[in-house]
Amino acid sequence: MYAGAKGHLLYGSANAPTAVGHFYEKLLLLKDLMNTKTGRMLAEKRHQLMLEFLGELENECAFSGESRLDRSGPGVMVE
Repeated sequence: MYAGAKGHLLYGSANAPTAVGHFYEKLLLLKDLMNTKTGRMLAEKRHQLMLEFLGELENECAFSGESRLDRSGPGVMVE
């Protein structure tokens, strides 16, 4: 929602912020920053949920004939 409210693309541009890029730049790194056992447990569950979401998004992009999402970069498309 934040990316949409700010006018950011879902994915696509290497030179502009994207919603998918935010996953790789920040969200997927959070689990390693937790300080308590409970925090680490909750963060691991949410981390797995985000990975599943990104996998489903990649499948939908492939199904629609669009390029696949690049999992190694900041959410840009790969031709």
